[in-house]
Amino acid sequence: MIVFGPHLNTWASKILGEQIDGICIGNELSGKLRAVVVYCGFSGQSCVIHIASEGHHWMTKGFLKIAFEYPFKILKLKVILATIAGNNEKSLKLSRHLGFQEVATIADAHNDGDLVILKMRSEDCKWI
Repeated sequence: MIVFGPHLNTWASKILGEQIDGICIGNELSGKLRAVVVYCGFSGQSCVIHIASEGHHWMTKGFLKIAFEYPFKILKLKVILATIAGNNEKSLKLSRHLGFQEVATIADAHNDGDLVILKMRSEDCKWI
């Protein structure tokens, strides 16, 4: 079930290990919150996306469709960006699977080392 509300920021921040404030969409399965997508850093035709998840099987096609329709179809943004620690292979792999493309790596820009910046343009999104 798709859920909305301010409590999602708190849950996502706990999972991600840092305070993230933004617009959130959550995926609740069997009565338990399993994933939250947070949209923040709005700038002109873009925003930054963060994905927090717990457990398996949270990545349903329905949830992904809504998660990408919101920025591209509802807000009419042209680009969404993801910023990920260079040593976070799990998140980088997920982002690439979703269709994000790496555009830059900035040495020493993350608490854990390098910062990788990825982008997805609306016309390249396979989920909508």
